[in-house]
Amino acid sequence: MIAPLEHRRRSEPRGLQREHMQAIEEEESRIPRRIQSAIEAQPAVAVAAALTVGVVIGWLVKRKNW
Repeated sequence: MIAPLEHRRRSEPRGLQREHMQAIEEEESRIPRRIQSAIEAQPAVAVAAALTVGVVIGWLVKRKNW
């Protein structure tokens, strides 16, 4: 979360900015890492889920009257 403008200092040290950017990157990469670790832990479940999604999407596309 970004602090309101009145609470931010204009001359923030470079180290603080770097730490802030690292915290943002850490937060953004948390969900993809959880997904990756789940796939690594149970690859058969991931393949079955992908296959199921593909079959459902294919079925929906086939039923569509173009």
